[in-house]
Parts: sequence; structure tokens; C-alpha cells
Amino acid sequence: MPTCTFLIRPDWPSGGSMKILVTGFDPFGQDKVNPSWQAVDALADAIDDIEVLKLLLPTAFKRSKQLLVSEISMQQPDAVLCVGLAGGRSAVSIEKVAINYADAGIPDNDGNQPKHEKLDQKGPAAYFASLPVDQLLQALHAHELPAELSLSAGAYVCNATMYQLLNYLARQNLRTIGGFVHLPFTPEMRHEDQASLPLAIDEQALGVIISSINHYLKEEKHD
Repeated sequence: MPTCTFLIRPDWPSGGSMKILVTGFDPFGQDKVNPSWQAVDALADAIDDIEVLKLLLPTAFKRSKQLLVSEISMQQPDAVLCVGLAGGRSAVSIEKVAINYADAGIPDNDGNQPKHEKLDQKGPAAYFASLPVDQLLQALHAHELPAELSLSAGAYVCNATMYQLLNYLARQNLRTIGGFVHLPFTPEMRHEDQASLPLAIDEQALGVIISSINHYLKEEKHD
């Protein structure tokens, strides 16, 4: 029977400053820019008192997983926030679930186009984000930023990256929490028939999300 997995975090270690790994993607398809990386790249190196590590991922099913897993293994962050582009959406979308499924409408940047395939033959049907998604949504709304909770990260590289992230954290039994956020087009991308958000709003939203994650981690650490 298909299952959907929650991540259970072991006890936090004592001492040491916390850090979050934040990733964005390179451009894909017909677009020359990707606001997910533009917004991530503009982040400060520390927000509140959490260190912000940044990583550019390729929009490619296999390489994105390899680079992400390697960086997590090396940096051992307390949290991972992956950020991607979802054209057509009108708000910052906090993804709640990733599915074990790939169905690419276009080839990725390496020319791969999986159709109706499992991401992991032995993995669960889905994973729920281990980030505090409801708390993040409330924080964004408190700052009057357009935001929504999403129940579908699609079936392209974004969903695959979120699934592989959570799958890796679960299999390695890591204390790291993780999840995914989608950003809309920006006006500069000139998709006139599609909703968009200014890049400055994206940057502000990511700052609020990271600050909220930091607050959550501190509460968890001292429970």
C-alpha cells in the first residue's frame, strides 16, 4: 500500500550556531533567468543569527540530487530550504508534500525527460515537508506578503529535488529539517499573460521564511 512519510528528528546536539542551506535553480526552458536563484543569491550571509549557505542547483533530475546531497553531507545544516520557479502562480507557494513521481513536460537541462517514472523504486509514495509549513505561512501573511500553502510541487525537477531531499534526510536519519518553496514569474520575465511578483517581494519573503525557520529551530532545540 502506498505510504506518505513524516520525518522524525532525533534529539538536537548541544552548542554551536545554526545554519540553513538555501538553494535555487538555474534558468530552464525558454527563460533566460530564474528568480529562484536571483532571490537566493541576494540573501544576506546571515539572517537574525542563523548562517545562510547558498547553492545553485542545475535544473536537472540527476545532477540536482547529487549536488544537494553532497552539500548537505559537507555542511551538515540544521535546515534546508529549496526554492524553485512555478510559472503561473500568483503567490509564494510553500510546498507541503513531494511525490515519488516524475513526468516531465519538457527535457531538463541535461536533456533528460522522464515520463511516468518513480524517482525511487523503493521509496515511499510521498514525503511531507519537515519545515513548519503552517508557521511559515502565518509569518508571510503577518508581513502582508502574498503566500499560499501548496499540495502539489508538480512532477518536474522541483518536486524531484524536494522528494530526494526528504528521502535522503530520512534514510540518513539526519536531524536536518527540509522543504521547498515556489516563486512566481517576475515582471521582467515578460510572461504578460501570467501572474508575476517583483523580485524584491521574493527576496523579502525568503528572508521572512528563514527568520521563521530560525525561530522554530530555537524553540525545538530548547524543548
